[in-house]
Amino acid sequence: MTPLTCDQLNDLLGDILDDAVELHVRAEVEIHLGVCPHCGGLVAACRATITVTRALPKCDPLPADLEARLRKRCGGDSLASHDREGASSSD
Repeated sequence: MTPLTCDQLNDLLGDILDDAVELHVRAEVEIHLGVCPHCGGLVAACRATITVTRALPKCDPLPADLEARLRKRCGGDSLASHDREGASSSD
């Protein structure tokens, strides 16, 4: 087994945080995190950020005109599809 590199761990970060990596990959990730303080800190910081943001109170919806302007500025349709995907997995 070839040791996991920092770049490879970074590429897997989303799956790691979602616990969506296969068992053999999980083992490689844990080995790497045990010897790389940088990656260990990165994963710990991401997990802490997720925990904190999930604990925040829900916000009221934005006014429609403000939401439309923000979506236009930020790329529009990509945000709408992200919202739909996020809504199903975060509730």
